[in-house]
Amino acid sequence: MIISESIFFSLTAKDAKDSKIVIYNVKGQKVKQFSDIRNKTSVNWDGKDESGKELSTGTYFIEMKADGKNYKSKMTLVK
Repeated sequence: MIISESIFFSLTAKDAKDSKIVIYNVKGQKVKQFSDIRNKTSVNWDGKDESGKELSTGTYFIEMKADGKNYKSKMTLVK
């Protein structure tokens, strides 16, 4: 089974320059980072951490850092 969660966003060219999206678990540990999101309107997360290990079902937090600001949201990964 392939799991994929799409994260949609909208950034100006200026904001996208040094932007990134980071996904954290409920303990606040970084599990995945998308660094080069310029010229994109979404990223797909496959439910795996940086090393490729499948993560468990649960709540995860999304943080977008752009133009010196942080935007946060949460999502539930269900398998």
